[in-house]
Amino acid sequence: MTTRNQKLWVFAIVMLSFFMTTCRKDISVPNQDLDKLFTTWNWVQSTGGFAGQVTSPATTGYSQTIEFGRDGIYKRYKNGKLLDKFKFTLSEGTSIFSTGSAFLIKYEQTGIFSSNDSPMISQSIKFSGQDTLFLNDEVYDGYSNIYTKSN
Repeated sequence: MTTRNQKLWVFAIVMLSFFMTTCRKDISVPNQDLDKLFTTWNWVQSTGGFAGQVTSPATTGYSQTIEFGRDGIYKRYKNGKLLDKFKFTLSEGTSIFSTGSAFLIKYEQTGIFSSNDSPMISQSIKFSGQDTLFLNDEVYDGYSNIYTKSN
């Protein structure tokens, strides 16, 4: 390979790397309080469903963690293995659980559960301090989920 070709390859790789890092778009955040969402969270407990079932790592025998990336990607892990990966958006709107406005997270629904009638599922978001996250399914007979911030 000639010196000129080597320089062209180096230039092309540098430019490609530059565009890949500068073109990344962070998710829009409607309120600075939501900045604490962007981390890894450990599942503590879920309550709900038709029977009001309570589940936790102790009752199920497995652990779960979830991650919210600034790039708008949500990941869920079970015992360290990736189970789900969805795009998500954040907004301010109304919740079936409270009066006034609430912060909502909407996940892109894919796979067998997709339909043109309901392309997104959503949860309301609440925090307790800096280390506890509550995600409530925005459907009746849905689940309320509690997570703590991972260290």
